[in-house]
This record gives sequence, C-alpha cells and structure tokens, in this order.
Amino acid sequence: MFQRDSKSLAAYSSVTHIRFLLLSLSLITIRSKVAGVIIILAHGYTSSLIFYIIGEFYHISSTRIIYFFNRFINSSIILRILFSLVFLSNSRAK
Repeated sequence: MFQRDSKSLAAYSSVTHIRFLLLSLSLITIRSKVAGVIIILAHGYTSSLIFYIIGEFYHISSTRIIYFFNRFINSSIILRILFSLVFLSNSRAK
C-alpha cells in the first residue's frame, strides 16, 4: 500500500501495532503476555515520536506529503539521526 500522506502512514503503523498486540494477547501463554506488554511500550514510544516528527514537519512546511520530507530531513544531522532511529524502531516493533 502506497501512501502520500505521512499522517495516514503513521496511523496505519499504529493499526499494525495494535493487530500484533491483539494477536499476542489472544494466545494464553506467559510469553505472549510479556510480548504484549513490550508491544504496548514500543507502540507508545514510537508512535508518539512519529506523530511528533510529522507534526513538526507540518508546522514548518504546511504539508504532510511524504515527497517533501527529504528537504526537511536534510536540513539537520540531528533530524536525520532522530528520523532514522524512530523509523527503525518502528519497523523493529512489528
């Protein structure tokens, strides 16, 4: 699925996290409950950071289109590192 809107992409990521949470909670083992707690924590941290980054990008550029993220990310090395870490942790949380 291809998304142009970054906020929609972040929302779909949140839906995926919650699906994994429901899957892990549907199993009745202790490991699945621990995995559910880890998924909840990972979802809380990564989703809030992703929405924060998207909000800052929207505040600066008045657009949420992913195509224009390149200019925003290239403006600072700190933003590049933060952006990379957040989205890598988001992909790892799934």
